[in-house]
Amino acid sequence: MTVGSWSWIGVLAAIARFDAPFTVTGPEELREAAGVLATRFAAAGAADSSS
Repeated sequence: MTVGSWSWIGVLAAIARFDAPFTVTGPEELREAAGVLATRFAAAGAADSSS
């Protein structure tokens, strides 16, 4: 797949919209951005919805 964006997070957001597993093979900046986005998604999923 070929995608483009102004940021690595933007590239990942474009890919994440597909309901399918994927592997980031590089570059290193994209792998790092995947970690940042994973942390954000995990925090969103763990957020207390009772407030």
